[in-house]
Amino acid sequence: MKKITTMLLSFLAVGALAGCGTEERDPVADQQTVDTVLTLAIASLNGTQPLTPDGEAVKLYADDGKTITIANSWVRDGETVAISWATNSATAFTFEDIDENSQRAIPVYPAFGEAAKGVSLTATATLGEASGTATFVFYLYPPAEVFTRSDLATIRTDKKAKDRVWVEGFVYALMENDWNMVFIADGQFGIVLYHLDSSGHQTVNDTINGGKRALEVGDYVKAIGKYSPYNGLAEVGYLETVEIIAVPDYATEPSTKLLTETDFLSATGLLGRDAAKVKVEGLVFNGKYLDKDGLVVEGLDTTGAAHRDVVFMLGETEVKLNISYHVGSAKQIALQSFLNGLTAGQTVTFEGPLGWYNTPNLAYTDISQLTAVSA
Repeated sequence: MKKITTMLLSFLAVGALAGCGTEERDPVADQQTVDTVLTLAIASLNGTQPLTPDGEAVKLYADDGKTITIANSWVRDGETVAISWATNSATAFTFEDIDENSQRAIPVYPAFGEAAKGVSLTATATLGEASGTATFVFYLYPPAEVFTRSDLATIRTDKKAKDRVWVEGFVYALMENDWNMVFIADGQFGIVLYHLDSSGHQTVNDTINGGKRALEVGDYVKAIGKYSPYNGLAEVGYLETVEIIAVPDYATEPSTKLLTETDFLSATGLLGRDAAKVKVEGLVFNGKYLDKDGLVVEGLDTTGAAHRDVVFMLGETEVKLNISYHVGSAKQIALQSFLNGLTAGQTVTFEGPLGWYNTPNLAYTDISQLTAVSA
C-alpha cells in the first residue's frame, strides 16, 4: 500500500527516554523494542484491539462515531519508547489528551454529501539510536444523513437504540465519585450521559475558558454518542465527545416539575420525563431498605459497594429513592445520617432527577436533594 505523505503535527509528543548511565546500549535490542512498540502505537480503535500498521486501510463511518487511541510513549522491557505522530492533513483529526501517555484521535469526517477521504497517521518511535516509523491509513466516510442536534423532548421517539446522537443541556446532577452518570436537562426534559469514566471524559474540554476540567452543576454541555436507553431511562453512552460550550440562544434552563401521588399511581403520565428534574413533597420514610433484588436489608451499604432503594410513602403509594453505588461511600453515609436523624412527623422533600428502572424512582446523587420538613 502506498503511504500518504505526512506533515508533522504541532503536538508531537516528547517521551523521556530511560537513561542507562554509562552502560552501552544494545542497538539490536533497541531496534527490536522499537519495532514491537510500533505495532502497539495505536492502542485501540473504539476501545478494542490495537491496529496493525502498514496493513489494509481501515474504513471509518461518521455514523459509527469511532475514535482512535494513540500512544505518546510506551514502556517495554523497562525502557520508555518515545512516540511522535504526523498526519497527511492538518484537518484530518482533532486530538484530546487522555493522560500523559496517550491521546484520543477523533476523525474529522466529510460532511453529508461530500466524498469519502483518505487520511493517515504516522508514528515515529525512538529509543537510543534506534528508530522506526509505521503508517496507519483510514478512509473516512460521511454521514448517511445530515447530523443535527436531537431535541430532548422527542429523542425517545425520534431515535432508536444505538443511533448516533448529539445532545445538549445544562448539568444539574452528577455522580462525580467515578463519573458513571451525569444528568443534563433542557427545559422540562432530560437525559443521562452514561459512562464518562470508561470513555475518558472524567475531564472535558472547556471551549469557553480553554483547557480541560471536570463537569460542574450549571455547565452547558454538548455530547455526541450512541442513544442507549436502559430499562426506561434515556441515556447517551459510548461517548465520543463531551465538551462545555457557551449557552446558545435556543437553550432553556432546567425547570422543575412538581409530582404528586397521582403521578406515581400510573407511570404512563411520567413517560418521557425520565432524567428530568422533579420535586416531590410530603414523602414519609417508612424505614424500609431494599437491595438490588428487592429484598429487605437493614440499611444502606455505606462502604459504597452496593445499590440500595430507600422506600418512602407518598400518601398510600410507595416511592423509591434509588441509590447507585456509583455515588460513592461518602454520599451514602450522608444519606444514612439524614435518614437516621428524621423525627416523628417529619416529611421529606426531594428535588432532583426522575430515575427509572422499569418503573419511575427518584435518583439520589447528593444529600442536598433532600430536605426534612417538620409538621
